[in-house]
Amino acid sequence: MINPYTREDVVQAAPVDPWQRQEQFSNALDVEEMEQAAATYRQAAVEAANTGELAQKADEVSSRAAALGDKPLADPAPRIEHTDLGMQGNGKGMDETANVLIQAMTLAIDKDAAVKNEITGLHGALGRRHQEALTELYGWDRALQAEINARREGGVTRFPGLPTLKIHYGDLSWDVPPSPTGGYQLPQNLADDIRRRHLEDLVKDATATDGEIADEINQYRRTLGERGLELMREGYDLADGPLNDLWTGSEVAEIDARMLREELAKPEADRRADLLDLYTQGLQGIRVSVENPPGGALGQLDDDDITYLKTFYSGIDQNMALGFADQTGVSRTNIANGYNMLTNPAIGGIDPAAAPDPNVPDPLQGIRSLLYESPDTSAGLEADMGRFNAFGDLMGSATVMPGHELARDLTRAAISGQELSATQHQVSDPSVLVDPITNTGSSGLLHDVSLNGAASNGILNDLPLRDELLGTQWDNSAGVADVVRSGTTIPQDILDGPLGHNDPAARPFVEAGYNVLDYAAANPDNINATYGSGYAKHGDLEAAVGDTALRYMDMIAYESQHPGMIPGENPNIFGERYAHAFGLTDVQRQDVFTVMANADEPIQQEFFKRVHEWEAGVADSAFQRSGNVQQLGTEFESLGRVAGAVEYAQNQAGIRTDETAQASTLAGVNNGAAAIGAAVEGLGRQLPILGTAVTIAEAARYGFADQNALAETARLDGLYYGDWAVRTLVADAAANHGFGATPDNPQGAAITAPLRPTTLRPEDMAGWAGNTEGSYADYARKLQEGYAQGNTPR
Repeated sequence: MINPYTREDVVQAAPVDPWQRQEQFSNALDVEEMEQAAATYRQAAVEAANTGELAQKADEVSSRAAALGDKPLADPAPRIEHTDLGMQGNGKGMDETANVLIQAMTLAIDKDAAVKNEITGLHGALGRRHQEALTELYGWDRALQAEINARREGGVTRFPGLPTLKIHYGDLSWDVPPSPTGGYQLPQNLADDIRRRHLEDLVKDATATDGEIADEINQYRRTLGERGLELMREGYDLADGPLNDLWTGSEVAEIDARMLREELAKPEADRRADLLDLYTQGLQGIRVSVENPPGGALGQLDDDDITYLKTFYSGIDQNMALGFADQTGVSRTNIANGYNMLTNPAIGGIDPAAAPDPNVPDPLQGIRSLLYESPDTSAGLEADMGRFNAFGDLMGSATVMPGHELARDLTRAAISGQELSATQHQVSDPSVLVDPITNTGSSGLLHDVSLNGAASNGILNDLPLRDELLGTQWDNSAGVADVVRSGTTIPQDILDGPLGHNDPAARPFVEAGYNVLDYAAANPDNINATYGSGYAKHGDLEAAVGDTALRYMDMIAYESQHPGMIPGENPNIFGERYAHAFGLTDVQRQDVFTVMANADEPIQQEFFKRVHEWEAGVADSAFQRSGNVQQLGTEFESLGRVAGAVEYAQNQAGIRTDETAQASTLAGVNNGAAAIGAAVEGLGRQLPILGTAVTIAEAARYGFADQNALAETARLDGLYYGDWAVRTLVADAAANHGFGATPDNPQGAAITAPLRPTTLRPEDMAGWAGNTEGSYADYARKLQEGYAQGNTPR
């Protein structure tokens, strides 16, 4: 006999399980609940003020229903077929949003019925294939009887020696030996073979059914995704309200993870980016719910969000996670953002470093070993670097900031990754790795870290970790540069607040600025990567150190008795009071500029050009703000201190030339200071230097007409030397504001058309500056004193 086929028989033999796929999908949907939800949304749409409030209001309506003993507030229709809800004047957008929600519920119910119909058909196939097997077995039995009958003569069967009989059924044949007790009967192995062959047909049926169900679910998820995008555009929160299970329920998370596994298991050329995007839309919905407004402070994950994230990532192993590294759609960003949200305890996530619960799947199984374990070198260094770079590429695509815990773990992982990469340059046998693999993964991880400015300055203010980060020789320093900029830039929302840069929240950023400059001054070789085997590329890091110096140039120029953060003085720096400020020693100031003088040439030139523009801005602002030119000598002393330190640094680096000195100064006189002066009044001077707004240097670069070829070349060089250069620049600013002396006006009374030099000869420029200084002699003396202080070797 042949036993009936069961689900277990098929699942054991097949590579798929269509029953599980259908049950998982149907369990994610509750038709009765959705029908009640339709009535809930009808009522909520009447009460909500806008689409952003609709989900929350629907929750309230549901809660009121629960308080009434689950008695519905409105009778749901047997089916959700009509979409003209009539929202009593709450607006077209509200009406459309509610209609889309009803369409989504209708879609879910229809697809639930469709996949159940597929399973019903498969159940029919179980019986049909069993009947086909029995029919074949009976056919073989008839064939055996026919063979036996053919050997009978006169009622006596002739079987000399009881031979093995060969019988036929269709195109098949089978040998039937005599039974031990005499006579013939079909052997059991024939019945087993029949059952196996018809089970193979049933496996094909199940595979086809599984594909049909997957197609139905794909179509559903795609259409639901489109509905979700419509709702998000209207301001609806997918992760909130009674219908959140449609997009972010735990069962949906299991489906999404499973579908991802199947898609990523395909050859890379066969993977569909649109499906990968679709299966990660639940993560996108949670991001939109938590990150509101985009890029703003993160809200809290609710229990449903956490359940979805844990369930989803419990189905993502390392190969799957790294499989997103090369994807070009939004799926990679969604995966990275999901990890950042899941591992952020501050918003309700889990501590990434906590030991996983051995009794439940680990939601961090995809990245845990990459974060916390030493590389498995059994596959070779090339494979290790490939995995690490994929990890960095994945996390580097995030747009949601990581939590402080993950940010520090990512930083340490980035350092470890560079240490791994460095071993490529230490192998004694060149055949081991002919072409070293550039470490891009570390920069990806550190870019992720930089999304969290507070975490970034926490790293820079942790001096041992700062030393590791800035002391590493990087294949690619772009990520380190991102952390430096993020950790030292006071966020614009703080600067725009009532306290501005004096807000206590600004202090860690200022402190991080000092710690970066302090490290650079003490460890120039590490910043400039001037030693080692030459693989390190630190141009991005040099540029970030330069940006930090420019951001805090006012403080660098300030003469403080306290290197480091200035305790409790609230110093007045260029007319601004600072509750949080730092000072540098003369040596530190010179060393910072020397680091920049030794930077890659384009970075060096850009930095000193912007310092030049800062100086022009200081001079212009001073004359613009003061009607009494005897009040601001300290500012000019600070300006001279910077100019002197710049010359010292450039001399140390051996990049001084008289030609660039003369050309730069003339450029500043003819094109720089006047243009910057016109911008200062509109921009203000302090906030752009400290914050993320446009800096004065950027205003000069992008806000004004191009200079003539000679001046532009000189400004790009950005190199000027000797106190006559800065004195000429200040004289030009004074002349622009009506101060100056000429042979016809020796006392320096206000003039409308000050004469300026028209040659590059230093004596002409210095002579004109000396004449002009007659109207601000105290300023001129302070400027020269500061210059001497800044330029004196220490």
